[in-house]
Amino acid sequence: MKTVPKELDPPQFYPIFIKLFPLLLFTTVLGCMLYQPILNLAIEDWLPKVIFLEIFIIMKLAAPRIPIWQLAFVLSLILVISMSLDYLGFNVNPLFFLAGNFVFPVICVFGFGQYWVSKQYIPRWANMW
Repeated sequence: MKTVPKELDPPQFYPIFIKLFPLLLFTTVLGCMLYQPILNLAIEDWLPKVIFLEIFIIMKLAAPRIPIWQLAFVLSLILVISMSLDYLGFNVNPLFFLAGNFVFPVICVFGFGQYWVSKQYIPRWANMW
């Protein structure tokens, strides 16, 4: 039986997980709003971590060929740079806020996305926003 090399297989990509993410995010935030008064927990301490974990899981399910370490590195890098630019935008100059919200997604699509397309982790049509 002849096997096809991994390089020739079409990339596995399941966009249904990306489409279900807003529903998952909505239920997470709704659950936090309902249980926060009951449990007296500070949402700002653990909600960003939960959302970050949800994004990680959704991206891994949507594109299972992306190595876990690359996905963790990219998401951490995005989180740190985005939060830094937002902080600078509110406290130093609003142009940093603009850069964080408009220029940074372009860098992600043309940087990380192009690399993942070249490695056939995701299909070419999936590298857009």
